Amino acid sequence: MFDKISIIEKTDITYLKGDLNKEKLANIFNIFSKNNFASLCIPIEYLIYKNEYLNKNNKKITTVIGFPFGYDSIDFKKYQLEKSIFYGCDEFDIVFNIGKFIDKDYNYIYNELKSLINLTYNKITKIIIETCYLTKQQILDATQLVIDSGANFVKTSTGFGHSGAKEEDILLIKNKFHDRIMIKASGGIKDLNIAVKMLEAGADRLGISDVSFLIN
Repeated sequence: MFDKISIIEKTDITYLKGDLNKEKLANIFNIFSKNNFASLCIPIEYLIYKNEYLNKNNKKITTVIGFPFGYDSIDFKKYQLEKSIFYGCDEFDIVFNIGKFIDKDYNYIYNELKSLINLTYNKITKIIIETCYLTKQQILDATQLVIDSGANFVKTSTGFGHSGAKEEDILLIKNKFHDRIMIKASGGIKDLNIAVKMLEAGADRLGISDVSFLIN
C-alpha cells in the first residue's frame, strides 16, 4: 500500500500552465523544498531561477523538450536540450513527434530520440508518447521505440491532450515490457485514489500539478 510519503517520493511536482509567474514559481519552489518529491518540472525559461529559489543541491529539476505537441524540429529540440543542460537541469521530459509516429515514420522517431538522448550526458530521460491519441497497439509500438532509443522512461501524457494517464494504459505497457522500461503516468492525477491506482498498475513515477492532496 502506498502512503502519501511514498507517493511524494515517486512524484514530479509539475507546473507547465501558461499563467506561471514569479509569485507562483516561488510558491512551487517552497512546496518542493519542504517535501521529498522526485523532482520539480518547470518550463525551460524558468530554470534560471533554480539557484534563487532553491538552496538544496540534492533537489532535482526537470524540464520539458518539444512541449506540448512534439512538432518542433530535431535541431530545435537539441537547442532546448542544450540550453536546459546549461541551466543545470537534471531530468528531461521529451515529447516525441506524435504526428510522425502516427504516420509510421518510425525511422524519424528513432533518430529523433537517439540524437536527443546522446546529448543528455546520461541524465534521466522520459519520452512523452501522448497515449490519448494512440491505439493500444500504437502504445506498444511507441514504447518499443522508446526502449530502443535508450531512454529511461516512457511517459503517458503532456496533460494537454484530451485525456491524461489511464490505468489500463499503464497495465498494457507493464504487462508487455515488464521492467524493460520505467513508466511515468501524468495528466489527470488529481486525488490520492488515482495516484495509488497508477502506482499499483505499475507506474514508477507520477507527474502531478496540484499536489495539495499529498501535502495537506
